[in-house]
Amino acid sequence: MQQTRMNIRGRDCRIHTEQAQRLDLLSPHRLAPLVAAALGCPAPGNLLKSDRRSQVHRFDAAERTWVAKRYRMNAAVARLYRCLKVTPEWREWRGAIHLRKIGVRVAEPFMIIHDNEQPKAGGLIVLPYTPGRTLHELIIEQTEHDPEIRRTQRQQIARTLGRQMGRITAAGWVNRDHKPGNLIVDQRCGAGEEPVIIDPCGLRRRSARYVDRMLATLVATVIRIDRLDTREALICLNAMCRTDPTLAPDRRARRDMAHRVWEWAVRERDAALARERRAVKRKQRR
Repeated sequence: MQQTRMNIRGRDCRIHTEQAQRLDLLSPHRLAPLVAAALGCPAPGNLLKSDRRSQVHRFDAAERTWVAKRYRMNAAVARLYRCLKVTPEWREWRGAIHLRKIGVRVAEPFMIIHDNEQPKAGGLIVLPYTPGRTLHELIIEQTEHDPEIRRTQRQQIARTLGRQMGRITAAGWVNRDHKPGNLIVDQRCGAGEEPVIIDPCGLRRRSARYVDRMLATLVATVIRIDRLDTREALICLNAMCRTDPTLAPDRRARRDMAHRVWEWAVRERDAALARERRAVKRKQRR
């Protein structure tokens, strides 16, 4: 992916050259309003997410809707990350490049802004807005649906997720953050396509341990949101193994993989619940 570096409004910016040319936004004076809007505080109703790791908000600029994500970290860690070129926004940028090369649907970053005036805030990454709901939101909404419709939808999504993860592992990668909050279900998913990955920050080289962990992270997050049907998990696992036959060449290997994934998933779920309980206790003490 071609990149262009610019200094806009006193900030160092890395721009996706092809996207900027396609949108006719490569000149600094066209990008300056977009940078200003991304750096500004989110307007009421436009804050999409805010937690200890990052803040995400939506804004309009250059006749389009964008998403700006600011990673939170202390100044020392931010400086170290920049020196080593392993900042979260840079990892997300590179992860999107690798996923796009293998044909996986991913929200491609448009720009990275290094805000030197706010070193504690970390970097800022700007992406085109992807309309739709996260898989996390969809699972919560489906609790009100007819059981048969809900079952059919979830099994279809499980199958597409399995294919998506199989394509990632077959290309020699794993995505450690492959979880419902980072997957957008849009209109194309209704026709059987894969969800859109919006945070490939956790993409890394494949290893046997992290292949299991990738699926376990997805399963652990789902069972925290809502009860996971065993058939849904098996559909996802089977689709993943069919797409990447090297994962489990026979039924016995697939069964062993299912047991490992479930053990990891339960462990991750219990650890997350324990962290939540500790956080509640700390708030009560205050």
